[in-house]
Amino acid sequence: MMPAQDGLGAADISRDYCLNIDPRTLVVGEPVSCRVALDSQVVSFETTVKHVDTEGLFIERPAGIGERLTHGTELLVRYVRPDSAYQFLTEILPENTGDEGEEDESDRVPLDIRHLPIHLPFPGRITRYQRRVYDRSEVEGIVKYRSSGDDIRTNRGYILDLSAGGVRFATRQISFLEEGKSPVGKKITITLLLSKGVEFNEIASEIRRISLDDDNVKDDYLIVQVAFTDLDVRERDKLDQWVKRFRRKR
Repeated sequence: MMPAQDGLGAADISRDYCLNIDPRTLVVGEPVSCRVALDSQVVSFETTVKHVDTEGLFIERPAGIGERLTHGTELLVRYVRPDSAYQFLTEILPENTGDEGEEDESDRVPLDIRHLPIHLPFPGRITRYQRRVYDRSEVEGIVKYRSSGDDIRTNRGYILDLSAGGVRFATRQISFLEEGKSPVGKKITITLLLSKGVEFNEIASEIRRISLDDDNVKDDYLIVQVAFTDLDVRERDKLDQWVKRFRRKR
């Protein structure tokens, strides 16, 4: 666990969250992961920032457990920056019904919160909990990937950035994703086709995050963040040195 940072604050409302390097701000459209204790069980879910203003931030309510996330529920919110991953503990604020007048308790209609965003206050402190182990750089190249197991269908994408620990790439809607099921944690096998004929083949990997590519919404492009889970030590060192040389050249 790393030392605490200054508290989170309001950010400019922007959909270009990929360029946000400030750990003290979150922006509209940015993916975050959350953990919550429900019935003595810790549940994780992926969501996105829906709105940010001076009163706090609003995140999309997840399907399935959304109605159980009510006023006072504690959430651990995590998000990623180029240098590290960050987290803060917060508590869900009451839902705003928009009805400011007083009304008799017996006349109230129960509020259906399933489709309302979750309102969170800005925390006083955030914590850096994971520092990047390997250098990362924007590189040019192709990713070929397939679902681990018996599926032989191969998908393609283009690399956005790369390190010896994982790769982030853009691709069209992935054929093996199941509707209504989170892709986070899914095992895939990756091949990297880099410049000057450099290749790294059949790397066992795991999907850590998927989000829409806002610059290519009409083409159904996705941004996929993947961690390499079983890369030979020599191959990992070779890839790390390749990324470092590429960075120096740039």
